[in-house]
Parts: sequence; C-alpha cells; structure tokens
Amino acid sequence: MLVIMNRGASEAQISAVVEKIRAAGLTEHLSKGVERTIIGAIGEERKLEPEAFELLPGVEQALHIVKQYKIVAREWHPQDSVVDIRGIPLGGNSVQIIAGPCSVETQEQMDLAAAGVAAAGCRLMRGGAFKPRTSPYAFQGLGSKGLEYFRHAADKHNLPIVTELMDVRMLETFLEWDVDVIQIGTRNMQNFDLLKEVGRVNKPVILKRGMSATISEWLMAAEYIAAGGNHNIIFCERGVRSFETAYRNMLDVTAIPVLKRET
Repeated sequence: MLVIMNRGASEAQISAVVEKIRAAGLTEHLSKGVERTIIGAIGEERKLEPEAFELLPGVEQALHIVKQYKIVAREWHPQDSVVDIRGIPLGGNSVQIIAGPCSVETQEQMDLAAAGVAAAGCRLMRGGAFKPRTSPYAFQGLGSKGLEYFRHAADKHNLPIVTELMDVRMLETFLEWDVDVIQIGTRNMQNFDLLKEVGRVNKPVILKRGMSATISEWLMAAEYIAAGGNHNIIFCERGVRSFETAYRNMLDVTAIPVLKRET
C-alpha cells in the first residue's frame, strides 16, 4: 500500500503513519521528494485499510497497488506528468526538442552547436562528455573538461543541458557543473547503484530503455529512482535490439501507449 502525504506534511504526521504501519507488523519505505513524501507499506498489506490512513492528519490519499512498480504507477498519479526543467515544461501538451552533438570535443565546436540549437528554436541542449563505447579503443569523451565546455557554451544562450552519467563517482562533478538533466543510458538502465544515487538528487532524469529490456524491467528501473525521492523521471524509448542487422536499433513505438497507460 502507498500512503501519499499532503504537501508540507510535518515530520510528526509522517511518523504517525509509520507507527501505524509498524503496529500492523509491516515495515515502511519512505520516498521523500521535493514536493511531497510517499510512504510504502512493505509486507502483508491486506491487513491495512486505506480508509484508516486517510483519517490521519497530513494524509492526502492511501491506496493498494498490485503492480511491483508502486510509485511510478499511474494508479496514484492519474494525471499526466509534466517535468519542469528550469521553467521549461517537458510533457503534457508541450513538445520539446533536445538538440546537440553526440559528443563534446572542443569549446569552439560547442559554441557553434549552442548557437545553432538556439537559432533552430530548440530550448534544451544535449552533448556527451562521457561516452559509452563498444570498443575500449574508441573515443570515450573529454570527461570533466567536456562538462566545462558544454556549460560555458550553453549558458551563452540560456540553454539547459542534458548529458549522460555513467559512473556514480562522477555525480558530484555533474552537480558542480549544475547539469540540468541527468541522462541514464541504455547500458546503465539496470545499474541499480547508479539509479539509487540519482534518486537522491533534485535533478530530472532521462531513463533510456535497455537495449533488450522489457517494459516491466524499464518501469522497475524507474522505481529505483522514484524510491529515492526523485519523481522527475523522463522515459526515453531509444530502440531495442532485434534480429535485424540492416540498422542499429528497432524503435518500439508500441511502447509509448503502453507506458502512457502504466505510468
């Protein structure tokens, strides 16, 4: 069962819900987001009646959710999500184009790219400072220096930046350069330690689908992020691996309505 607290619920009100869950012999999981706290009851939740929790001060809603993914399920959040990126809405009726080069290489390159992105009317910019490559001998990106080039170029045009985080050890560096949107690539979709860490920061996360991941696995990966308190999750269908060799990935368009139904 999930207990959704009101915005601004006090610690005492949250503790009262936790005590009631424990009194029933269950354990709790707290997901403290920026706007609200969600408390999950773990165990034989059929012992709990949602109505008994909804009478408690500070509780907005309590409900049973059968699916494994609780927080990202549409049951408790039926309205479409809109993620705010420095005042730019992503989701709902707005369509945003995130444009930019595959990899960050030089300051001049990024300055020209940022100017082109802004001139085209795009409101967000992407670029890879850290690049996951199949070959260990291929260009792996400029790392921290790439973030510096990227930030300086994008700031000239007031463009929020989107870039991929591959290693949890670089998260602090991402925060130092104030990366606006953290991207989790296909190869790290089930890097659970990484997902837990980005779940603890107040930054929107683009979660790319694993190259052979099912919808359920993708949603459960998002649940790891949400369980840490970060509910600003953007799903990215980047194509899955198939039997076809004529092109790189097969775009699974059917995943889009399924995700809109589930989350």
